[in-house]
Amino acid sequence: MKHRFLFFLVVFFCSSVYAQEYRWKVGLDYFFDNTEYGKSSFTDSETMNGIWLNPMGSIGWGEKHSIRAGVNLLKIPGMDKIVDKVEVSLCYQYKSPAMLFRAGSFPRSEVLGNYNNFFFKDSVNHFVPLMQGVFWQIGSNRNFLNLWFDRTGYATRTRHEHFFVGLSGKISNGLLFADFQSYMFHYSNTKPATPGEGVSENLQLQATTGLDTKERTGLKD
Repeated sequence: MKHRFLFFLVVFFCSSVYAQEYRWKVGLDYFFDNTEYGKSSFTDSETMNGIWLNPMGSIGWGEKHSIRAGVNLLKIPGMDKIVDKVEVSLCYQYKSPAMLFRAGSFPRSEVLGNYNNFFFKDSVNHFVPLMQGVFWQIGSNRNFLNLWFDRTGYATRTRHEHFFVGLSGKISNGLLFADFQSYMFHYSNTKPATPGEGVSENLQLQATTGLDTKERTGLKD
């Protein structure tokens, strides 16, 4: 009985190893964003420029599971350092035709492409490209609902706790569609708490309805 169990265990292990799929890729992202203008209370006048090098590898098993790992290296032209910022991406992904789930650290642009640019400042998109948390979506490109959590700051003696919680979705019927994007940004105290400071919650929501003619006309956004 023990030998039979060991045999099945070895067969299962070999099958699992055989079913694994290894992939790798390298991304290069360059940005030059000139936002120089008159004095504004909403945002600073500046020119943002940088180069991201993103080598990444993944291992998958079955048809739905994978683990991804990579390093994001930022070089800012004109700075003395060889590399100005290093970020590690590491996440588990479950993907099927009807669902996408990610947990860990992964590119925000890969999961929040349906969000209007208004929701995130240009400096966030350029210099903080990774989401660190959880993303879950059910549905297809035309009909979906997603929920996500992104921790952007952990409370310490000198640092405040802050994070995003978001919800968005879309429903389509022929040419008609309705969608929405939303999030809450939570900003709280340090740990231990700094006297006189409290908690703030900032919410943003955008809802849209209209006609989607891309499939019939071939036009893109």
